[in-house]
Amino acid sequence: MEIMSFGQYLVDQGCIKKEDHTRSIELQNKDRLLGNLGIELNWLTHDSISSILTYQEEHAGVRFGEAAVSLSLLNFNQLKYLLDLRTRRKIPIGNILVSNGVITQETLNKSLMDFNKNRKRFENILVVDPSTTIAMIIKTMLSKYAYSTFHAKSGAEAMKLSIEVQPDILIISEVLKDMNGFELCSRLLDSKKPVSMHMVMLSSNDSIAKLTNAFEAGIGHFLRKPVKESELVNMIYQIEKESTEAREENILVVDDSKGARMVISKEMLSNGFKVLMAENGREALEMAKELKPDIIAMDVEMPVMNGFEACRKLKDDPTTREIPVVMISSNDSSETRSHGFEAGAVEFFVKPFKSGRLASHIHMLLETKKISRREKILIAEDSVTTRHIIKYIFIKNGYNVIEAKDGKDALRLIQKNKPDLILTDCHMAEMNGFELTKEIKRIKETKHIPVIILTAITSQEDRLKGLESGANDYMPKPFDEEELLARVKVHLNNKVLYDQLDQERNKYKQMYNEQSRILRDISILNTMSHKLQAISSASGSYSVINDSIQILFPGSKGMIVLYKEDFDSCDVPTTWGDGSEDLFGELPSSDCQALKKSEKAVCEKRGNDGRCLDTGDNGFVNHYCFMLPNEQNTLGTIHFYNKAGKADSTANSKSDSRYYLMNMAAEYIALSLTNTRLRGELVEQSIRDPLTGLFNRRYMEESLNREIIRAKRMNNEMGILMLDVDHFKRFNDDYGHLTGDCLLKGLGPLLAKDVRADDIACRYGGEEFIVVLPGVNRKLAEERAEHIRREVETNLKLSFKDKTLSVTVSIGISMFPFNSRDYTGLIAAADKALYQAKANGRNCSVVAK
Repeated sequence: MEIMSFGQYLVDQGCIKKEDHTRSIELQNKDRLLGNLGIELNWLTHDSISSILTYQEEHAGVRFGEAAVSLSLLNFNQLKYLLDLRTRRKIPIGNILVSNGVITQETLNKSLMDFNKNRKRFENILVVDPSTTIAMIIKTMLSKYAYSTFHAKSGAEAMKLSIEVQPDILIISEVLKDMNGFELCSRLLDSKKPVSMHMVMLSSNDSIAKLTNAFEAGIGHFLRKPVKESELVNMIYQIEKESTEAREENILVVDDSKGARMVISKEMLSNGFKVLMAENGREALEMAKELKPDIIAMDVEMPVMNGFEACRKLKDDPTTREIPVVMISSNDSSETRSHGFEAGAVEFFVKPFKSGRLASHIHMLLETKKISRREKILIAEDSVTTRHIIKYIFIKNGYNVIEAKDGKDALRLIQKNKPDLILTDCHMAEMNGFELTKEIKRIKETKHIPVIILTAITSQEDRLKGLESGANDYMPKPFDEEELLARVKVHLNNKVLYDQLDQERNKYKQMYNEQSRILRDISILNTMSHKLQAISSASGSYSVINDSIQILFPGSKGMIVLYKEDFDSCDVPTTWGDGSEDLFGELPSSDCQALKKSEKAVCEKRGNDGRCLDTGDNGFVNHYCFMLPNEQNTLGTIHFYNKAGKADSTANSKSDSRYYLMNMAAEYIALSLTNTRLRGELVEQSIRDPLTGLFNRRYMEESLNREIIRAKRMNNEMGILMLDVDHFKRFNDDYGHLTGDCLLKGLGPLLAKDVRADDIACRYGGEEFIVVLPGVNRKLAEERAEHIRREVETNLKLSFKDKTLSVTVSIGISMFPFNSRDYTGLIAAADKALYQAKANGRNCSVVAK
């Protein structure tokens, strides 16, 4: 019958919804993950949890526990205990469903009864403990769930009851009257009859040493005193589930003895493996090629083809080379073992072996296939046999192994694979271990990789030679497997520390470079800001902006867009970068998001590729537009176009420093342009008459003195026109001062329109105006005066209460250098001529004599 959880049973029966089941599992596992349990037992730290999670991200499909073992943060026994502890501590899913109001207690009880009737479950449980009280407590707990519980106070009594009762589970105390719990477990495993019992160690101490002893004795689970009912029941349910789950691995058992095949097959089957059988080496070869078993358990002494020959042929064939072979023999001589390992076997078992030992080792080999340590070990060895033996020592411990047949081959593979540790034979035909080690330590990229030299020669000279070449360690052959693994682990741990230090160095170097770049960029921005403050003209500002931006963002292009007062049109005063003239077709529309946002922000109207949707395809990506705000409104926008893969990576992350640098540059530029405009407005206010819009008297005096100096230097003539509105006092008296102001306000634009670009038209005071005419002679000055007089008489009309009011002016003309060679004399001469024009009847012009 297919095993299923109680929660899944409730879903299938329609008692709860699938989403209720999923949610209840999440609540069941909350705060009970392996990592939290590991921290609770001081086996793991928060830093090691982070390392495990990182490893899981790098290796898809690897579970938390497998990753912890791969990183050597947990051993197999600790992982097994944590898995067991997690199972025992689970809150029953039914209780969670009831407490959350998903089902009622009555529905839960009925469903539990139906589930227990239909599922395969155990019946007999034997408690082995010298205390009658503990046995009664466990019996009382389990009687609720219809389990039959038996009690034995000693090991001998337990051995007897195990044969009579055939218990499914034995809960064994660590200390008994006649032996300890570990000894009892070993004796039970050696017994032929109780082949399917599940053993649980009951102890108040769960130290690592005790866990190791328990699991090595064949104990599959660990129950801590004092016993809690929920933990006990959950553990039994888990054992029941495990006993009904079949493994998918195929084990090929090869032995010419039918009895031996049956004994081994029975052990494999009782542990859930699928079994294939062959009578000799030749038959095993054919089955291995066709069926690809996961592991082969092969006898040595067989007719037709013995185990050694069959193993060699398996390793020579690429299709079967990676299948682990476990040799089984009644001969335990060192010569037989050597032949087995030379043929390619990964382990050697001697008949008769203890029940469960072979299955336990095969289980370990299969589990290590799932464990993939991140460390890579390169083996440089010219002996195929030795290379194979060393390879499987590391493979069965989860390491990634790279094989090299000699020093030259190793050097090539080192450059390609960058291993974490190198084992090299001392004497090889093509580049020996000493030469290889020297070359490794000479190269900057590989000199930190630890090297262990292996050799059959134990002379002091070779040892010194190896260490002088740069080797980190030295091991003579034949070596002890445990010692080799221990030394390798030490050197790998040292390399991890070195790599961490190197990473920290690189991280600080990157931080330093980044900080240096940021300081450089800020310095460029500050320099740009200082230059902009010193420049009063907009054109000069744009030159500084262009130069600074191209230093900050090399390879980019862009433009500044300034909007007119109506926001319906815009100008592009400056662009930068190669091909920036193409951007004139990219001007944002009235829908531009940067304009519509009230705060200082980047335009959010972009596609998934980071491009602004308001622009076309100009061969650039990563288009960012920032507002250029001032206190009242928006000046416009600044646009950055960065080429993909060249300028920066701002398209994918607003946290990138380049993004904030662009934003900062936009703020600096906006402030500069605002200040330039304000300075321009202040200058205009200081030199302009607010009523007429013409230059004021102060500006006229400065300009007239400047033009006099220029006329003297160039030996040119110059004319001065002084205008006065005729009868202006009577005009104010008759129509009011507001109407008088309207007259003056209308006269200003008329004068500004009728003068040349070089001429200076200004309001001298009251109703008097002066026009400076550089470079004109007397005739041209008279013509200009008459033209202005006629324009005023003809075109300056005012409406007042259904009346049309006409205006005339009188004009006095003085000439440089004829009337005077200084400012005061020219003004006085023009004023005298103006009085003469008034005396002549007004609305006329007179040239000073």
